[in-house]
Amino acid sequence: MSDDVGYAQKIIREDVVDKVLKRDMVSLFSIRNVAELEQIFLYLCLVSGNIVVLDTIAKEIGVSRATVANYVTFLEQANLIYVSQPTDRTGKKVLKARPKIYLADAAI
Repeated sequence: MSDDVGYAQKIIREDVVDKVLKRDMVSLFSIRNVAELEQIFLYLCLVSGNIVVLDTIAKEIGVSRATVANYVTFLEQANLIYVSQPTDRTGKKVLKARPKIYLADAAI
């Protein structure tokens, strides 16, 4: 209902972050540290479509690799991100290649 598009986009983003990350995911997955989850989600927003290394995220944010792996799984289960595993031409999963992570909605 606002004429200012930038303001409306900001409100929608904050609404998604507040409702989904801070309320819904906390109650569904028993997340103890919402700030870490939010930082990981924002980091994934910035690198969407790129190859993601969990160790790099852990180092950047200052949490353990296991925490990052858990939160990425939770975000995928909440349909906020999609993890694209690399495959070979024969359709078999490639073991050493790293996945790409995409946001479910580019508007976020």
